[in-house]
Amino acid sequence: SLVDSVIDALISLTNMAAIWYAHKPADHDHRYGHGKIEGVAALVQAAFIGGASVFVVLEALRKLTDPTPVTAQGLSIGILLLATCVTLALTAYQKYAAAKSHSLAVEADKAHYSSDIVVHIGVIATLLLETYTGWLWLDPVVALLITAWLLRTAVIIGRQAVNMLLDRELDDDVRTHMRGIIMQDADVLGVHDLRTRRSGHRLF
Repeated sequence: SLVDSVIDALISLTNMAAIWYAHKPADHDHRYGHGKIEGVAALVQAAFIGGASVFVVLEALRKLTDPTPVTAQGLSIGILLLATCVTLALTAYQKYAAAKSHSLAVEADKAHYSSDIVVHIGVIATLLLETYTGWLWLDPVVALLITAWLLRTAVIIGRQAVNMLLDRELDDDVRTHMRGIIMQDADVLGVHDLRTRRSGHRLF
């Protein structure tokens, strides 16, 4: 959970820089703007999460072979409850910001912070169960389950990033909406070979 939170902070700083750069106006060298830096930032996020997952897997496997009891459960649970409340507030605001800005970087940031809530709840449940049952294997097993969740998040973020960087067509509902706008013009007789893509918060 700590590793995940530290990486979240680093990723958020990366996103902040990416969003600032993405909103720079188009120039002579970047005629379509700088929006694709968000795709690069999201790809970096996926790599960060993947790297952290490998670290947690190695620690979990080590603890499975050499189980040790968890200490200071009360302090740990208190910190995790506080972290869960703060993360809930943060993701609620990020959801609003992502809907307002259509930013892939903010959406990716919200995705991995949302996974934190699941991680915190899982860790709290594990600490309580291990305290009352004495099952030392529970801690590393739950760590492996959390890692699987993190890897799933990394794959989703990575796929979105690659789609942007490779100019994947926009979703059908967005394209249908675009056609509707175009056909509202009385001088337009028809639309064929509509090509679309996304660069940061801008749709082309």
